[in-house]
Amino acid sequence: MPESQFDTPLDYEAFAAIGECWHGGVVVFDDSVDMAAQARYAMEFCAIESCGKCTPCRIGSTRGVEVIDRLLAGENAAKQETLLRDLCETLTYG
Repeated sequence: MPESQFDTPLDYEAFAAIGECWHGGVVVFDDSVDMAAQARYAMEFCAIESCGKCTPCRIGSTRGVEVIDRLLAGENAAKQETLLRDLCETLTYG
Protein backbone atom coordinates (compact mmCIF):
# COMPACT_ATOMS: atom_id res chain seq x y z
CA MET A 1 0.00 0.00 0.00
CA PRO A 2 1.54 3.33 -0.97
CA GLU A 3 1.95 6.13 1.54
CA SER A 4 -0.77 8.09 -0.27
CA GLN A 5 -3.33 5.55 1.03
CA PHE A 6 -2.17 5.47 4.66
CA ASP A 7 -5.31 7.37 5.75
CA THR A 8 -7.56 4.51 4.56
CA PRO A 9 -9.84 3.37 7.41
CA LEU A 10 -8.84 -0.01 8.85
CA ASP A 11 -11.90 -1.99 7.81
CA TYR A 12 -12.58 -4.61 5.17
CA GLU A 13 -14.84 -2.47 2.99
CA ALA A 14 -12.40 0.45 2.81
CA PHE A 15 -9.47 -1.81 1.95
CA ALA A 16 -11.51 -3.77 -0.61
CA ALA A 17 -12.60 -0.50 -2.23
CA ILE A 18 -8.97 0.36 -3.02
CA GLY A 19 -8.07 -3.23 -3.96
CA GLU A 20 -5.61 -3.73 -1.11
CA CYS A 21 -6.81 -6.50 1.16
CA TRP A 22 -8.78 -9.69 0.62
CA HIS A 23 -8.46 -11.03 4.15
CA GLY A 24 -8.14 -9.75 7.69
CA GLY A 25 -4.41 -9.25 7.99
CA VAL A 26 -2.44 -6.02 8.05
CA VAL A 27 1.33 -6.32 8.24
CA VAL A 28 3.72 -3.37 8.38
CA PHE A 29 7.44 -3.50 7.52
CA ASP A 30 10.22 -0.98 7.55
CA ASP A 31 12.69 -0.62 4.68
CA SER A 32 15.11 -3.19 6.13
CA VAL A 33 12.84 -6.17 5.46
CA ASP A 34 13.57 -8.59 2.62
CA MET A 35 10.30 -8.27 0.73
CA ALA A 36 11.03 -11.30 -1.46
CA ALA A 37 11.36 -13.45 1.65
CA GLN A 38 8.14 -11.96 3.02
CA ALA A 39 6.32 -12.68 -0.26
CA ARG A 40 7.45 -16.30 -0.05
CA TYR A 41 6.40 -16.49 3.60
CA ALA A 42 2.94 -15.10 2.77
CA MET A 43 2.46 -17.52 -0.13
CA GLU A 44 3.59 -20.45 2.02
CA PHE A 45 1.20 -19.34 4.77
CA CYS A 46 -1.64 -19.36 2.22
CA ALA A 47 -0.64 -22.84 1.05
CA ILE A 48 -0.62 -24.19 4.61
CA GLU A 49 -3.84 -22.44 5.65
CA SER A 50 -5.87 -23.19 2.51
CA CYS A 51 -9.10 -25.00 3.37
CA GLY A 52 -8.71 -26.92 0.11
CA LYS A 53 -12.21 -26.24 -1.21
CA CYS A 54 -11.21 -24.24 -4.27
CA THR A 55 -8.59 -25.32 -6.78
CA PRO A 56 -7.02 -21.88 -7.40
CA CYS A 57 -6.18 -21.50 -3.72
CA ARG A 58 -5.36 -25.13 -2.95
CA ILE A 59 -3.07 -25.68 -5.93
CA GLY A 60 -2.19 -22.08 -6.78
CA SER A 61 -0.67 -21.18 -3.45
CA THR A 62 1.51 -24.30 -3.51
CA ARG A 63 2.62 -23.51 -7.07
CA GLY A 64 3.20 -19.92 -5.92
CA VAL A 65 5.79 -21.03 -3.38
CA GLU A 66 7.55 -23.03 -6.09
CA VAL A 67 7.53 -20.08 -8.51
CA ILE A 68 8.89 -17.70 -5.86
CA ASP A 69 11.64 -20.20 -5.03
CA ARG A 70 12.63 -20.35 -8.71
CA LEU A 71 12.47 -16.57 -8.96
CA LEU A 72 14.70 -16.15 -5.91
CA ALA A 73 17.13 -18.71 -7.35
CA GLY A 74 17.37 -16.63 -10.51
CA GLU A 75 15.91 -19.32 -12.77
CA ASN A 76 14.65 -17.40 -15.81
CA ALA A 77 13.47 -14.49 -13.64
CA ALA A 78 11.39 -12.75 -16.32
CA LYS A 79 9.39 -15.92 -17.02
CA GLN A 80 8.90 -16.61 -13.30
CA GLU A 81 7.75 -13.04 -12.66
CA THR A 82 5.18 -13.29 -15.46
CA LEU A 83 4.01 -16.66 -14.12
CA LEU A 84 3.75 -15.29 -10.57
CA ARG A 85 1.73 -12.27 -11.71
CA ASP A 86 -0.63 -14.52 -13.67
CA LEU A 87 -0.93 -16.87 -10.71
CA CYS A 88 -1.72 -14.00 -8.32
CA GLU A 89 -4.41 -12.75 -10.70
CA THR A 90 -5.94 -16.24 -10.75
CA LEU A 91 -5.79 -16.42 -6.95
CA THR A 92 -7.44 -13.01 -6.65
CA TYR A 93 -10.25 -13.52 -9.15
CA GLY A 94 -10.55 -17.34 -9.28
